[in-house]
Amino acid sequence: MSTPPTIIIYAMPGSQFTAKVLAALQHRKIPHYIAFVPLQVEDRRQFLPSGGTLVPEMAIYKNNNDDDDPIVVVPDSEAILEWLDENYSIVGLSESPQFYPQQQQQQPDCRQVSKRASNETLAGLVWYYNWVNDRGFANSMLKSIRKLSLPSALACLVPDFVLRRALESTRTKFRGEAARAIGVTEAQLEDEEAMKQLLVEELMYFQSLLGNDDDDDDDTTQQPYFMANTTQPTAADFSVYAQLERLVGQGTASDVEIFPAIQWFRDEQNETLERLWHWYDHLRATCPVQFKGKRPPPEFTAQK
Repeated sequence: MSTPPTIIIYAMPGSQFTAKVLAALQHRKIPHYIAFVPLQVEDRRQFLPSGGTLVPEMAIYKNNNDDDDPIVVVPDSEAILEWLDENYSIVGLSESPQFYPQQQQQQPDCRQVSKRASNETLAGLVWYYNWVNDRGFANSMLKSIRKLSLPSALACLVPDFVLRRALESTRTKFRGEAARAIGVTEAQLEDEEAMKQLLVEELMYFQSLLGNDDDDDDDTTQQPYFMANTTQPTAADFSVYAQLERLVGQGTASDVEIFPAIQWFRDEQNETLERLWHWYDHLRATCPVQFKGKRPPPEFTAQK
């Protein structure tokens, strides 16, 4: 029997899109390695097999092959899961991982739900709270950059205003991306209360996929996952789960420390989104995100 190809996920620590892919691969027990990419954009172009900047990126290398180039390169978290669903035999799987199971008529399409979480309103709101909103930025990205980018001896010495000034262009970029994904103008992002209401409404939509809300206090009838009649999480579940980690996570679902932007939001919306939090806690318990301990073998990194 031939040796299955080697999967390497090019990742950035703490990325919600990387977490989505890692949680999915780990849950389905698909073997893979992780190579961490440089934070600097130009360095990343040199590092990634595609020559691009988007992470995560999946590269598949044929074992026992004199050619160092990967046989397949797939950037983008959604595209990675779609490719594995459709080409599972190439990586040695006997059956599809079913990240996108077929749904019955009049049921939401799994691809559409997953993309809504990863590319549209929810993704935009996560960018908003992590990069645009001042309180969320201070709680999340400012702490993350301080820890990831600065030597430990300097981390506590550099004032916040210095980091804020250095990150101005990045925040401006994410302001535009957040506005486009949410479907508002950049000026509308200044209305913090309106943004919070949009987040509540968007999360109530995802909560509605878990079954009808009624007056019955027994939550044992709640669907375990977003797609009806499924016995395991799908791409839709992994997408929403990873986005919520950047908003309200407690930093324990991943072995890389994550600083959530609005941890207070969960307590504030505890009753309104009770069923969603129940689903979220189940995902956190059963689908941990492991970054560490997956260094690629030297023969796959020597070329870098």
